[in-house]
Amino acid sequence: MTSSAGMAIIALVLGAWFLAAALVSTRSRVALLTEVRQGEHPRAFLALVSLYLVLALVGIGVGIMALLGGFWA
Repeated sequence: MTSSAGMAIIALVLGAWFLAAALVSTRSRVALLTEVRQGEHPRAFLALVSLYLVLALVGIGVGIMALLGGFWA
């Protein structure tokens, strides 16, 4: 496995983890890794879930691009 493929897998795993964190946080209404609750701090909760979604999209996107050879040395 080349380092590019290894990094792609790491990016995909991190992206999937952040996507899962966003989905679980939305369902439980408590942001993971924090004590921010939707009812108590709605704007902070929305910001954290949005951050999780952005990180998920970036991680998954970078992983797919790296696997497809989108990054050249």
